[in-house]
Amino acid sequence: MGNILKSTTQSNGQNLKRKLELDESDCSSGVREIKRRKHGSTSKYIYNALFINGENSDITIRAADREWKLHKVYLRQAGYFSGMFQGVWKETDMTVIDLHIPDDNITENSLNSAFGSLYSDDLTISPNLVISVLAAASLIQLEGLMDQCSQVMIESISVENVCEYYHASRVYGQTKVEESCINWLENNLMIKFLNNNLISAIDPELMTRLVSSQELFILQVEMDVYTLLRRWLFLRLNDPGHQVGDKSTISLFFREKYRESGKAFVLTYDG
Repeated sequence: MGNILKSTTQSNGQNLKRKLELDESDCSSGVREIKRRKHGSTSKYIYNALFINGENSDITIRAADREWKLHKVYLRQAGYFSGMFQGVWKETDMTVIDLHIPDDNITENSLNSAFGSLYSDDLTISPNLVISVLAAASLIQLEGLMDQCSQVMIESISVENVCEYYHASRVYGQTKVEESCINWLENNLMIKFLNNNLISAIDPELMTRLVSSQELFILQVEMDVYTLLRRWLFLRLNDPGHQVGDKSTISLFFREKYRESGKAFVLTYDG
């Protein structure tokens, strides 16, 4: 009898302990959820009140035919403005600053995204706009946003944008994006070489880099590289919108070039 009571008591105690642990876990989870909601609510309020509405603004930035009512304490997150406000620039004590835009990739929308990111971490960047946002982030030296743009580019490389991303990565110093574009081209160029838009977007410097690479994936034989280069030259020497048919079309083009000059194409000025 005593053993039964003892066992029952222990069992009840263990059940009570488990219940208390579960209740505490639920309570802790609930507190975390409340904190997340509060944080999200606070961030949204800050973004709307300070960035969208410009409340208590102490500086105005003018650029791209628009004015932003901003705050120096937030602008200091960007290297460009941090140096401006702490240095001996004439703009240090100014309340209105005209921002010179030397880059055609920078638009009003991309500047707005860059400034907005200073007030909120919740920024979604579309692959279609990422180069423009990267350009704006580079202008004001906002490293965090540049890294975010870099990640978006790496994750969205495709046949439609790989060359554009490659050239942008070189302009804005995004070496990880550059490496990812080269890797993509090394693995896909010989598979996609019938894509006129892709091939015609490759400039001589990039093509030289690719065909010189030991990592270039070749489907069958090295002759495929010659076929690729011949097609690439044909597209560069003709209207980019020119539709290439079969190999005979390209062969005929170069035979006519030979008849005109009496030399193999590679020995001519254009070659």
